Parts: sequence; C-alpha cells; structure tokens
Amino acid sequence: MGYMVEVTHTGRTLTSSDVRGTISVTNPATTSRLATISDTFAGITCVVADGLGRVIPAASSTDFTFTCDTGTNFQPRTTDSNVAAVTWSDGGVEHTLTTPAEEISWDGLYLDNTVDVQDIDGAELSVLGSLTVGTDGSLRLMTPESGTLQGSTARFAYRVQLDGRAGKCTPYNTTAVVAGDEGKNVASDAASVQVCAAASAGPGLPHTGH
Repeated sequence: MGYMVEVTHTGRTLTSSDVRGTISVTNPATTSRLATISDTFAGITCVVADGLGRVIPAASSTDFTFTCDTGTNFQPRTTDSNVAAVTWSDGGVEHTLTTPAEEISWDGLYLDNTVDVQDIDGAELSVLGSLTVGTDGSLRLMTPESGTLQGSTARFAYRVQLDGRAGKCTPYNTTAVVAGDEGKNVASDAASVQVCAAASAGPGLPHTGH
C-alpha cells in the first residue's frame, strides 16, 4: 500500500516576548542618597527588582535588574525603546533624572524550528524525514533522500505491507505526525483504508463416475 504525506510551512507565529535588562545608578555625591528606580518600555511600566526606596552609597554605583510584561498580543517593532528614571530627594526637594530613550535589540528563540515527519502505523513508529526552517523563512529538507521539496511543501512517499484475510475486509489506520521540540506533536493527520481479500475456493464435492 502506498502513502503520501505532505507537510506545508505556512509561516512563523510569535508566541511570546520577553524584555529584561539592567539599570546602573551612580551616586557621585559624598553622601548616600535614598532613591527609587523605575523603567518604562514601549509605554509599559516595567518591574525593577528592589527599586523602591533603595540607598545608593556615596561615590558608588548600584545595579538593578528589570523585567517587562509585554502580554500575549504584543508585536515587537523597531521603534520600541526603553527609558529608565531615578528619583531622589535632596534638601527636601525631589529630583528625577530620566535616561534618553534607548533602542533595544531582539533576539529570536525559534521553537519547533526543526521537526521530524513521522508515520504511526498501529504501534509502529517510523521517521519519514526531517525538516528545518532557515533564517530567511525558507523550508529545508535535512534528509534529501527521504522526500521531495517544492517551495514550502515537502512530500514523503512510502509503502507498507497490509495483509488481508480471506473473505473479509480488514481496516488499517495510520497517522502522520509532525514532531517538534522534545517530541511535541505540532500537527497530525490520520487516514484509514480497508484491505478486502476474496474468499478462497472451498474443497470440491466427491462424486462417483459410471
């Protein structure tokens, strides 16, 4: 029995984004200062670890880490920038110093970028081939001998032996699976066929000749 599995790459989907960094606050004065540090990214108020009411020692610098919760619908843009601010009091007068807007760089972490195309026939699993997506978004066949590639679609042809039972139709189920990172099922599709075999001829009846 011959099967054909088609896998089409339709593009990437942004699942989440993570913004974090470090703010360095320097106190050039000869006395310590009580300060509050804040951070804003793309209009989002970020969380500065231990940034509320911190003592900055005289003539020294203190580093603060920050994280920004961008939510699920955030779309990164090249115009996104980050601004940090420090607020302190001096002689009863409150001062705030804000940094210039600073562009950030995005590093992509691609999940399920390389996948195995598998066939599950009953309890038996076979790997038909492996695919990966290049940095330019193009689909690549890592095992050229296992299939064919045309544009963004890969095809894998294979055959299996299906046995029939005389006089009966036997159903067979098979499932094609695209397995991503740590074997996670990214996509799957199932097919069913029946193998029908003709009944075998029965024994002849005895007869007597004259």
